[in-house]
Amino acid sequence: MINKNNNITYENCGIPNVDSFYKDKFAHNVSYDIEQNNLYEYNILSLKQMYVYDYIKPNSTVLDFGCGSGVFKILKKLNTYIVGIDMSIIALENAKTLNNYDEVYSLDIFDDFYDKFQNHFDYIISSDVFGHIEFMHKDKVIQRLKQLLKKDGTMIHGIETGDIKYNELSIEDRTKFAIVDGHVGMESEETTTKRFQQYFQNVNTYTPYGIVNDLEEIIKQSQSYDVSYLDPKLIDYLKSKVKDKSFLDAFNISQYCAHKAYEETTPSNTFFNLYGFSFLVCSDKNIIKYSHDKPQSNIQFSTHFYQEEKLNDILFRWSQPYSYINLSHIKNIKLMLNSYIPAYTQKEQNIRILINGKIVKTLLFTNEINSLEYTFVNEEKLSNIKIEFYADSSFTPLLFEENDDNRVLAFNLSILAKETL
Repeated sequence: MINKNNNITYENCGIPNVDSFYKDKFAHNVSYDIEQNNLYEYNILSLKQMYVYDYIKPNSTVLDFGCGSGVFKILKKLNTYIVGIDMSIIALENAKTLNNYDEVYSLDIFDDFYDKFQNHFDYIISSDVFGHIEFMHKDKVIQRLKQLLKKDGTMIHGIETGDIKYNELSIEDRTKFAIVDGHVGMESEETTTKRFQQYFQNVNTYTPYGIVNDLEEIIKQSQSYDVSYLDPKLIDYLKSKVKDKSFLDAFNISQYCAHKAYEETTPSNTFFNLYGFSFLVCSDKNIIKYSHDKPQSNIQFSTHFYQEEKLNDILFRWSQPYSYINLSHIKNIKLMLNSYIPAYTQKEQNIRILINGKIVKTLLFTNEINSLEYTFVNEEKLSNIKIEFYADSSFTPLLFEENDDNRVLAFNLSILAKETL
């Protein structure tokens, strides 16, 4: 396929060592249990996962090409078997241990090792990958992936699209553009579609993303790509709110609403969908979209909790001074709370625990006691339980350590065990 950018490489985009560049760039030490967040299906951050989710048949085998840290964990709700491939060993460890991927590999996709997967996968998926593949290799990658796909299988790719004229940019401007995320292979939706049509009978392309993005992406575009369409004062305000979880959720849910409005009213071949993010689904059979019920966790965290993290094989979430979890059909649950307040402030900390509005326990943390467990047993077999936490003190990490963590933290919470009704 003829492309004027065919000679563009990482080398002439100012990235001489690709392995080093991607070593930990997309390695995120978080668990992608998105269904534990309130209204996750209406949050623009979950749009990519939920789009792919609706095309996956239960009990399927899935290859996540360029899986990063395992963002498609939600596919495990469909009883899928997921194999992840990525350049970053650090990211693969997160995909395996945090996000339940069944197998992970860091070998190049053209390695003979993958021959054992010929005609093996029901689905091959990717997100934010093809914009990182050099133009000269794109067709070969598609052909290689198709070898691993069952004859009636389906590919679903989320692809960064934009008619970037790399050869018309100076080496300085190319480097400035590519160094942000590694986008050395972005091309238009039309060219991307034609590329896949060479190998598949049916190719559907849909480009919903344009100017409608999540909060952090808008800030990144303003700072790194110089393409912000917003007033600098507004950008400054958004930057000040980026770690306020309630604001962040509200902003990203409103962006989801805006996205849906553009989806219904914006014609094709406009700025809004020529430069954005395309969903491309392709197969040699008829493409099937399912109407899965959206999975719901039996534990819902309030917006006062931050994203899940991992340290020393323990998963936990930091909490603000007030927070709660809603339990649905839980028979019993064992929690562990950790506090650093006495160590930082030399003062004791109390955390009161309420069950459906009634105080049932007060935990006392001191310099000698920084970790306590609490077990709730649902003796009345109630369908819904609300556990609230009230802490009498909190701290902000950047005031005690050299970092930019300006979150307000009171304690962190781990779920050690649970049993459903």
